[in-house]
Amino acid sequence: MTLAELICCNSNEYNGHKQLDLDGAMLSFDEALELCNDIQEYLKENEGYNGFRFVYLKTYADGSSSIYAGNYWKAGTHPLGHTDKLMVSFTIRVGE
Repeated sequence: MTLAELICCNSNEYNGHKQLDLDGAMLSFDEALELCNDIQEYLKENEGYNGFRFVYLKTYADGSSSIYAGNYWKAGTHPLGHTDKLMVSFTIRVGE
């Protein structure tokens, strides 16, 4: 099982968002981008995730980061109005 598959198959969700935090995991920026690509490929192959959908990385100055599946829900279909789905949170090694 790949990390992308583990993330996508994790059933721990709240309001449809994954509650997976790779607590203590430190990824480089390149590793985080590679993980984004792996998640997007997994979603394409297993959930028909394509078209205007995309996976993106959100990183803050302190290194805290999250990967989201953009346009996961169509506008108006999520009870809280969200369109992007949180997939995983972790820390990027700052300075790399």
